[in-house]
Amino acid sequence: MMLKRIIAIARFTVVESFRHNMLLLLLSVTLLGYFAGLFAGTLSITESQQAQQAVTAALFRLGLIFIIVLCVISSVAKEYNDKCIDVMLSVVDNRAEYYFGKLLGFFAIALVFIVAFTLLVSFISDGYQALIWGMSLAMEAVIVIAFSILCVLTFPQIPLSMFLVMAFYFLSRAIGAIVLMLDGPLADTTVLSQKLMVLFIEGISYLLPDLDSFTRTEWLVYQSGELSIIAPLFMQSVLYTLFISACALFDLYRKSV
Repeated sequence: MMLKRIIAIARFTVVESFRHNMLLLLLSVTLLGYFAGLFAGTLSITESQQAQQAVTAALFRLGLIFIIVLCVISSVAKEYNDKCIDVMLSVVDNRAEYYFGKLLGFFAIALVFIVAFTLLVSFISDGYQALIWGMSLAMEAVIVIAFSILCVLTFPQIPLSMFLVMAFYFLSRAIGAIVLMLDGPLADTTVLSQKLMVLFIEGISYLLPDLDSFTRTEWLVYQSGELSIIAPLFMQSVLYTLFISACALFDLYRKSV
């Protein structure tokens, strides 16, 4: 019975999202990524195919993340402002049903984009590498979706939630490079403030998911992806999704209806 209610909420989420021009967004991102990659390839004197692959894959990944974050935050914020969330929470036996129904629904929407992008990427790169890229993108997306739901449940204002989620995403992708720069040979580790900053940044890096290891463009460009890397990425995705979900459920159960 609980599973049926979760599936019903997920189905409602998918239907509502595709009623609001989701297919038009998919087509727009697809055309933008393809033609931008094609343009980058024509500008490159050497390795034009690699340039096309890199630009297309990067725009597809960023386009997916931005659209799914906007979809999650706008949808849940609308339900919050229209008091629909109060009605849903009052009729379900377990508030976790609402959360996991939303998570499943938004992930299903993301999968539509991911399958389309993976198929398109496979036309301009190796199909095996495109498959690994697509699987990794799905694992990356579920973490971002879970964090987006957490943010919008805690802060139902759309601009603030968007800022927090995008800051989380870009910081998670860049934190490894930031740590390397702080630990580099040019860093002055004799200064106390520098040491404290390094410790602070390293502490943040342990809390954030290592999204830089997900959906790497070099897999497509240099065909360096291996199926063995999917297992640790999957474990990381599961652990962070469960942790974020626990935080979201804690906040959801605190709400009075």
